Amino acid sequence: MKLLSLYTKARLDGLVVNGFLWNNPVSMRTKPVIQLIICLLAFPSMVAVAQTADDSQPEMSQAKSYRLFLLGRHFESQGNTDSAIRFYREAAALDQKSGEILAALAGLYLGRGSWQESIATAQEALKRDPDNFTAHGILGRVYANRVLSRQATDQDAPLAIQHLEQARRSVVPDFDIELLLARIYLSSNYANKAITLLEELLKDELDFSEAGLLLSYAYDEVGRISEAVTILESVVQDERPSFRALRRLGELYERDGRWSDAAQVYERAVDRNPRSAGVRRDLAYALFQSGQAEQARLVINELIKIRPNDVAGLYLLSEVELELGNLNGAERTARILIETQPDDLRGVIALSEVFARRRHHQDVIDVLEPTWLVARRHSLQTNQVANLFGRVGYAYEQLQDVESSIRIYKQAVELIPNSVVFGSRLVQAYLDGERFVDAQQVLDVMQLNHPNSLILIGLQARVFGGKGDIDEGVNVLKLAADNNADKLMVYLTLAGFYVDHDRLEEAIDLLESVQERFPNESSILFQLGAAFEQSQKFLDAERAFKRVLILDPK
Repeated sequence: MKLLSLYTKARLDGLVVNGFLWNNPVSMRTKPVIQLIICLLAFPSMVAVAQTADDSQPEMSQAKSYRLFLLGRHFESQGNTDSAIRFYREAAALDQKSGEILAALAGLYLGRGSWQESIATAQEALKRDPDNFTAHGILGRVYANRVLSRQATDQDAPLAIQHLEQARRSVVPDFDIELLLARIYLSSNYANKAITLLEELLKDELDFSEAGLLLSYAYDEVGRISEAVTILESVVQDERPSFRALRRLGELYERDGRWSDAAQVYERAVDRNPRSAGVRRDLAYALFQSGQAEQARLVINELIKIRPNDVAGLYLLSEVELELGNLNGAERTARILIETQPDDLRGVIALSEVFARRRHHQDVIDVLEPTWLVARRHSLQTNQVANLFGRVGYAYEQLQDVESSIRIYKQAVELIPNSVVFGSRLVQAYLDGERFVDAQQVLDVMQLNHPNSLILIGLQARVFGGKGDIDEGVNVLKLAADNNADKLMVYLTLAGFYVDHDRLEEAIDLLESVQERFPNESSILFQLGAAFEQSQKFLDAERAFKRVLILDPK
């Protein structure tokens, strides 16, 4: 064999792939033999070097280059990088056609975190050998690391893909390269390419867990949710499934509302990684959502023992205590949360929920209104601030403090001008204060953006009714019913409007006719019973309410 081909043979045996194929299971079988070869070639006095009759001086340079290269490899494996760099450089100078020597040097630079030297050396290797898959693999890794560490320029992802695709041409497959390329495809919105690559890998059942996890993300990206679930269900059948795969499957179950299934896989994830606070919270929340509040409380209490100041855990515990009717426990937890994190609004929100359950509406206001300053100081998200507005505004409504309700909801509409919720609450507050002109002005603006909103149409009818134009209010609602014949809400709104204006017989006739169209809707029967009662038709009201109980025993 001519020594010029030995670099290629070393590459195929897993020798010179900068530590990446050296650790590949395929090459581990040859490692003892390779180490012996290194020793023998590093110390030629131990053996006689056989040469063919046509050996010439260039081939002797290549032989020396190869010995220096293997010495560099040896020193690199011993952690003596300075010596390894020196021998690689000397070997590359002797054999200026070889790109593999420089690729090995680039791999050494990469291994010790010298990214710029790694890039420059790998590019130098590709000038010698444009098809050198080792150098392509190193450049692919460097650019991919930048992408995955969120330190990338606009060019890093395309360069990572270009070089990793070239590196896949290796005779000896590098599974790490394949998975890294799949990750870059996913991060670059090439989910279909990732799917093709990963499905091919899974045919060989190589590292099924990691490839299956990535494939689930790719399926999710293109909307193939059921396949994402199926592949993960296969992955977690392993005796020791990946913690990340279990948690990911739990997340997908959550999105599908399969809370009991989510709780089961989260429980397995806790067994795999007991120190993860996040997955314990996931388990508690899934139990809570599946109606197992007592078990959720046990899980959270275990979490709090481990991490007494876990804010998310404490907030969830307060919600669980509320669900269990333990208002004192919920208040105690909320106050601990406030003491632990005074600037975190979750504590005061949890405490306000306790006061709301007790119908201590002034306490709700007293605890929440001072948080405006906190909200501004911490630049909270709009939906978080809106949550505060909604709670305070509702508390003022319950206290029948109309002007304060108007003040709060006006601020909310200024914050979220296009919100139907806050716009309709402001209109309702104006109606409660008999400020019909103001109510109409808000409605005019809201209906420009939401012309088909049944909520706003109902409020428009109420404005007409408040001004004494009952027939115009009826006409508005009848037109809405004609245009939304399949929407139960519009009929209930019209019936309620009739009742509010003492047109009880029309309300009864409407509800009895609508009941035939929606036979299983208890809300129709309940409103019908109320209309009968106001008409003093008590036997009819009794029959209607009994039918409600049959449809909905709770």
